[in-house]
Amino acid sequence: MIMEEIILPKIKKAEKEAEYIKLKAIVEELDRIAKLLIRRDLELSETREKLELSLIELENKNIELQQKIEEMGTMNRMMIGRELKMIELKKEKEELKSKLKEEQ
Repeated sequence: MIMEEIILPKIKKAEKEAEYIKLKAIVEELDRIAKLLIRRDLELSETREKLELSLIELENKNIELQQKIEEMGTMNRMMIGRELKMIELKKEKEELKSKLKEEQ
């Protein structure tokens, strides 16, 4: 009888306290994990924004490079045309020199 009246309620109380302590530890761990996940989510959002900005910058640089390539291609064609014209004029000059010598 003493066991049922005194010891059993104390055992039940101790068991409830132990269960409360376990649950409290679980809640604290879940809270810690939730905060960690929120922090990681923010970091990922910031990283995503940085990557999107970098992608925009790369696209702009790509456009600039394409324009420069086109400009260089135009200049190259102009220079080649000029050189071909110079060759043509040199040949013409030599031909005229030859004719001039023949006429003298």
